[in-house]
Amino acid sequence: MALKHVLLSVLTATSVNAATIVLDPGHEPWGDSVEAKANLTFAQSLERIIARKHTAFLTLNENGYAPLLVDFEKNHRQDVTQLRREYTGEKDQHMQPGMYFQMLHVRSLFFQPQFKTYNADLFVSIHYNAPGAGGSNKLHGFCIYYSACGPRAQESRDLAIAIRNALVANGYTKSTTGGEKDGILAVDFTVLHHANKAVPGVLIELGYITNKGDRAAAFNNDAVAKKASVIYKALDDFLSRRK
Repeated sequence: MALKHVLLSVLTATSVNAATIVLDPGHEPWGDSVEAKANLTFAQSLERIIARKHTAFLTLNENGYAPLLVDFEKNHRQDVTQLRREYTGEKDQHMQPGMYFQMLHVRSLFFQPQFKTYNADLFVSIHYNAPGAGGSNKLHGFCIYYSACGPRAQESRDLAIAIRNALVANGYTKSTTGGEKDGILAVDFTVLHHANKAVPGVLIELGYITNKGDRAAAFNNDAVAKKASVIYKALDDFLSRRK
């Protein structure tokens, strides 16, 4: 059986308790980005925990984007090319398979209902924060973003609150800056905006990669596994309440 069909059969499988959670580590970990490597490390840890009960679909790994996304790009080349032109004004430059997904506006096309190729229940984007130019490396703590637009807006907010509350209850510090101090914030990030048309979704800033303590925790296996377990429990509880 072709790999795409194997993936599709796994992602569309249903049972009484199982759900499908899409994990999207921010950025591309095959470059020099410290944050990208931390994002993938955490996403892989969370994936392993989710897989004990549910199906986890990781959009990329150390080698590239998941075959299902690459196949999607090939099958909808006209659509992704048109969207790229609308955003950048550039023509198709015959990019290598998977390269379009480096651009979030094209990547987000995958989540639009008319192109939905898997039976997903939740979307979780994994990131670490960083201050703007001239910002302090003393900033630390997590924040969960959700989109207030689209048919899944309220569910996305509820999911953000559930994760925020679970992290706080387990001793994790909310972001120490600006509007993020509540631990959740409504933003209309492209990838969340489009995911919201199909499933509840959040973008989790796990901490500040520029902060010494947050960065050390990002590459400590025990610390990563502990935080991933807390977030998994929040996801699982949220899914249980939706049934």
